Amino acid sequence: MINLYPFGEWSVQDALLVALAGCRLRMDEPAETQWQRDFRMTTQERLDQLARSLVQSIGEPRYRNWFRDTSMAFADGILTVGVPNLMVQQWLESKFGKELEAATHEVFGTDAQVRFVVDALLFQNRRREQDQVARAHTLRDVGSVQTAVRKARTVPPRTWLSIDDFVVGPCNRLAYEAARKLLEEAPESPRLLTFYGKPGVGKTHLLEGLYLELGRTLGETALVCLTAEEFMNRFQAALYSKQMTAFRKQFRESHGLFVDNVQFLAGKEATQEEFFHTVDTLIRSRRPVVLTLDAHPKFLREVAPLLVDRLLGGGVWEIETPDHMTRLALLRSKAEHLGMDLPEDAIRFLADRLHGNVRELEGVLNTINHFQQVHRKPLTLALVREATKNEFRHEAKVVSLTELEKVLCRVLNVDPKSLHAATRARAVSHPRMLMMYLARRLTGASYYEISRFFGAKSHSTVIAAEKKVKQWLADDANLFSQVDRCPVREVVENVERELFQR
Repeated sequence: MINLYPFGEWSVQDALLVALAGCRLRMDEPAETQWQRDFRMTTQERLDQLARSLVQSIGEPRYRNWFRDTSMAFADGILTVGVPNLMVQQWLESKFGKELEAATHEVFGTDAQVRFVVDALLFQNRRREQDQVARAHTLRDVGSVQTAVRKARTVPPRTWLSIDDFVVGPCNRLAYEAARKLLEEAPESPRLLTFYGKPGVGKTHLLEGLYLELGRTLGETALVCLTAEEFMNRFQAALYSKQMTAFRKQFRESHGLFVDNVQFLAGKEATQEEFFHTVDTLIRSRRPVVLTLDAHPKFLREVAPLLVDRLLGGGVWEIETPDHMTRLALLRSKAEHLGMDLPEDAIRFLADRLHGNVRELEGVLNTINHFQQVHRKPLTLALVREATKNEFRHEAKVVSLTELEKVLCRVLNVDPKSLHAATRARAVSHPRMLMMYLARRLTGASYYEISRFFGAKSHSTVIAAEKKVKQWLADDANLFSQVDRCPVREVVENVERELFQR
């Protein structure tokens, strides 16, 4: 027996229960009362205590924005946090993981663990909310519910793109991270974001995704999302009807402005001036403004210097044409969206040959999907080749070994004669192995013909080189040339571009 003076004798079992409950004995009240209160706390009461601890740690606005649509359950020493999608999970882990773990240990003990899972119910609720936002936006733009119903008979409602479906890669990571900071309302995040790039690279997708996500927290009806052409049309209509007060109230008192294709305002001086004052008013009030352009603001033509200067004062991020890694991810994502069970070798085949924007990838996948449905054949690499034979007409072009060598050496800035030198120095052997790999892939020459071209005694040299380069590509390795180290995949893409896209 253990004597806890002056509260009488407790058994060893009672003492252990007190320790497990984390009870802190205080001399100003009976030990049984404190112990019973801690021990009888339900799991839900502890979860409520955890929520209060998180609010104190990260602040109520952040907790409301990021933990409102989560679920929490505790069992077997594990706190399971349910989230609506992977983006929310990654964000919570990276930004609030330490605070959540500390609060969990404080409430449930230091042995407690934290685990994130995508909750199917929360995922469905998020989709349902996004659909409701899209429908509400459609109704608001038409002007009245009655008019919207009449128009809906002939014009389908617009589908807004979600940031959850935005595929992130090296070509757009900086822009995506800037968007995430704006969602979190990070103090260092500029309130004016400008995304620029060529058509079809995902600028509109990121803009609309931000609009939908901020609409959930700020209120969708308080935000304005439109194209620059629509802004100009509304401005001119308000000007001619003498309703500029109402026009300015709608835009300058909004909680956020999202404008696509701002380059459309080039040469329209009156509209540019009104747009500048609108953006300036919102930025000074610390309200978010997100814009897209087809070029960097510095290179806009017929745009007022005052407006360009304002755009340069925010965050300006380029979204580039998808690189090979991003093309792979895009093809997998969009094939899954279309319900296509596309084999991995077919995905890599397409990623190696498609060098355009996202719309080109979508178009090729739609072509393959339609071809497969019409012919009712299994979705294989052979079928993909057959369906896309007109997309890759350059494959019919006969490329000679000499032509390939000239292009490769020009890309690497090496002397063609060096590839035939009897040396194993990496500055020579690496480009030579890459030449052998590309010869097998692009010329249709046999192993024997390629080995004879380089004066090799056996075609096994070509086989070994091909295997080596494939491993480089799988590892995203760099090629050692006489100039500098450069990504092997980038060299391959540049060679193909010079050969087939001139």
